[in-house]
Amino acid sequence: MAEATPRQGSLLPRPPRAAPLKRMHVDDAGSFPDGSKAAAFLCARCGTRSDWQRIATVSEGKRGIPCPVCNKPLQSAVAWAEGGHRGA
Repeated sequence: MAEATPRQGSLLPRPPRAAPLKRMHVDDAGSFPDGSKAAAFLCARCGTRSDWQRIATVSEGKRGIPCPVCNKPLQSAVAWAEGGHRGA
């Protein structure tokens, strides 16, 4: 009986996944006087609140925006990995 060959996907290791972003979600929503959609965001993790921002779609608001405070260590780690530690 012939041995089954392994699937190609199992031969190569998967690339490492990026760390998930911590996101701020809609705290209040409305519209600007010109009729464009707007939302104010709140981070449930650290309590940071954003100013009113224009959003293109409701889905964008529901998805949330990256929290600048919670993702700060992540952003510095990315800069370090991209060569920022060499003074570049």
